[in-house]
Amino acid sequence: MIAGGKACLTDKKKVVAIIQARLGSSRLPGKVLLSIGAATMLERVVQRVRRARLVDQVVVATTVASQDDAVAAFCRDHGIAVFRGSEDDVLDRYYQAATATGAQVIVRVTSDCPLLDPEVIDRVVALYGQGDHDYVANNFRYTYPQGLDTEVFSLAVLAQAWREAKQPAEREHVTPYLRSRARFRLGEVVHEQDLSQRNLRWTVDEPADLEFVRAVYARLDQGDAHFGLADVLALLQREPALSAMNAGIVRHAGYYLSLTKEKPIAPVWRRPAPIERGQGCRVWDSDGHRYLDLDLNAAAVILGHHHPAVTEAAIEALRAGAVSGPAHPLEAAVRDSLSTLIPEASGALFVETGAAAEQLATRLAQRRTGRSEVLRCRETDSDALGRLLSSRGAGDIAALIIEPTGLPGPSGREPESGFLAGARALCQKRGALLILDERRTAFRYALGGARAHFGITADLTLLGPSLANGYPIGAVLGAASLLDPAVTEADAQDEPFRAPAIFALAAARATLQELRSKPVVGHLWEQGGRLRDGFNVLAAHYGLGQMARSHGLGPLSRIVFADSVHGDGRSMTTRFVAACRDRGLWLSDVQAVSFSHGQEDTDQIQRIYRTVLESIATGELP
Repeated sequence: MIAGGKACLTDKKKVVAIIQARLGSSRLPGKVLLSIGAATMLERVVQRVRRARLVDQVVVATTVASQDDAVAAFCRDHGIAVFRGSEDDVLDRYYQAATATGAQVIVRVTSDCPLLDPEVIDRVVALYGQGDHDYVANNFRYTYPQGLDTEVFSLAVLAQAWREAKQPAEREHVTPYLRSRARFRLGEVVHEQDLSQRNLRWTVDEPADLEFVRAVYARLDQGDAHFGLADVLALLQREPALSAMNAGIVRHAGYYLSLTKEKPIAPVWRRPAPIERGQGCRVWDSDGHRYLDLDLNAAAVILGHHHPAVTEAAIEALRAGAVSGPAHPLEAAVRDSLSTLIPEASGALFVETGAAAEQLATRLAQRRTGRSEVLRCRETDSDALGRLLSSRGAGDIAALIIEPTGLPGPSGREPESGFLAGARALCQKRGALLILDERRTAFRYALGGARAHFGITADLTLLGPSLANGYPIGAVLGAASLLDPAVTEADAQDEPFRAPAIFALAAARATLQELRSKPVVGHLWEQGGRLRDGFNVLAAHYGLGQMARSHGLGPLSRIVFADSVHGDGRSMTTRFVAACRDRGLWLSDVQAVSFSHGQEDTDQIQRIYRTVLESIATGELP
């Protein structure tokens, strides 16, 4: 049934915004009718969506459950169109609401986003209106704050999802089927300034979210609630403490929990054979078994296996013959590209492997300082680092090597705030060089590497095959004046310090071009964050939150099992990895996503995680 609404005033396709709303939230019951200033949250959302110029009608889609009688009554009393449908099958409720209103184009927003900006809604509708896409959204990556989420698609596309989607998560959350099927043409709207690294949360799922939104309205609402995205960003600039009110809440927790309603994934095979080939985010073993790949050659394959632009560049270089040697023009091209990404790296030396790069950096540090000892710090707190340095004489240490992954060290501790800056200061105090080992992290956290993300400079930076999307290469980056004496004629004759093959340099140049021209880094943060957060939500759901956790940042995280009644943590990690491989997921304890991992892939990985975590909780894991 449908009530209220306004007529479509144009002869274009009818655009209907459907706002899903119910009172049965488990984390914040009754939230849609809670007050934000002088109005309820639902009324705030409706008011904002109605101001979008490209939306013809707004309808609230609630459920037929008796507890949602209050939502329907509120809508009728306030002249808001309302449709009532299935409580659990939200996709069906959406489809029936769309057909009841005669919608031709649907705008999907949710009732827990009272800071929606009408101008952002219009941007998404406008891109869809160009006719090049089946589905357009602004939340593939959170370049906008979470809470400004807008999705647009046609009735025909919605009908296709309604007929074909089978998984509970696809029925409960409306659009996962559209977002994860390659046959749909997807369009993305991004904010001019990428805000994804700020983790801005403007939606309401928890009490802390509600307090944040109320605080924003108390400061900005002049009675018409006409403030928008720019106004809220300016407020947070003036009062940064506001963002801390709801920081740390996991995004999409409800979606991850919906995966627990699906059937567990049975083992497909056991004892995988050696991996033989790869394509995109998948690898095949020598027996022909296919796996989703989260190892990616120790995180080196950042774009995906056999990435077309990189493969073509390498093949073109091979056609020139099996040549190698220093001073090839490709070296200069790659060096120039790197210097624009890492300003302190005015120089670069290239070798065949990442291991050779570490040896070269070690030799350089020893010559530069006249000292012999190079230490590698494997812990992640300043006290441990201080003890390590204090165990050596003040004049003995040539350099300290740190891998700035954001992952816990062997002690299981997360890196403490200021750890890398403290390491830099300690090295400067002792006259030692700081060497950042970015063989795994380079270009994952930021185009300028982990050193850019963490705001730390180093004397030398190590790169490995990730520079060339997995092809064999290594590099030492630093000030040109520091690298000049690095390689003598005698060094160049040493086997470890041979120049890389030309095809690897060509692959490196192509990789850097792809990284600069495509939203690779944002994609890694989004999809990797989904894996980390989903694992933690699922582990907590099965009562394993104290035993199993995914640590680190989105682009590179680690699964850690603590000691438990099920056995020691290391043994459980081994069994967890083996059980995942039996179900078609190739990984170590480190999760490394690539640009080729889409939402369909990360959803499947979460289903595998869900299955294995449940088997651990029930004691069924062999």
